[in-house]
Amino acid sequence: MQILNENGKTYLQGYMTEAETRNRNGRLYPFAVAKKATLDLKERLLKEGYILSYLEHPNHSNLIYEDSAGKIVDVKWIDEEGRASCKIEILEDTRDGKEVLRRIKLKEKFGISTRGLGSLDENKVVQDDLIFMTSDIIGNLGQSCQVCTMSLTESTQDRTNTLDDFFINETCGCVYAKLDNDRKKIAENYLVEQFTKCLQSL
Repeated sequence: MQILNENGKTYLQGYMTEAETRNRNGRLYPFAVAKKATLDLKERLLKEGYILSYLEHPNHSNLIYEDSAGKIVDVKWIDEEGRASCKIEILEDTRDGKEVLRRIKLKEKFGISTRGLGSLDENKVVQDDLIFMTSDIIGNLGQSCQVCTMSLTESTQDRTNTLDDFFINETCGCVYAKLDNDRKKIAENYLVEQFTKCLQSL
């Protein structure tokens, strides 16, 4: 991970995903799947100019400026390495952007982790319906995980009506583990409601 200062702006630049290697969630991204998802994200970036990035993984697919810490301004796929990298400009006028800048001054370490939608097979191999929504800034490298927020229906191999249906991954530690008991109960109730809606749509 590199911290860059260019024209008075601060950037984080580093790898956001790697093919043919199990990540911290035990998921494996085939080369062709990771490449296509990365190039699709790059094409979207070229159309939109930038893609918002959050501090830590949220449990939804929203990309709202006020809730963001940065914006992706460059995405690259490195064919010979089977890895994707991105460059994120840190926002100076949002709460989480200011928090990232504060931690940079404290010389804290960061990682970049993709957030997306997709399905898995029984061996946790990501299928070719993978879509990268964005890449988020992860402040605690011990809790970093790629694509920690995925569609509710990844276990049923069905992507029907999944764009707004997400779950909090208890094992990844990015969100769920940080909640107090009351908020965990709220999250669990939300999951039950969303899972019920998902089943009814099948």
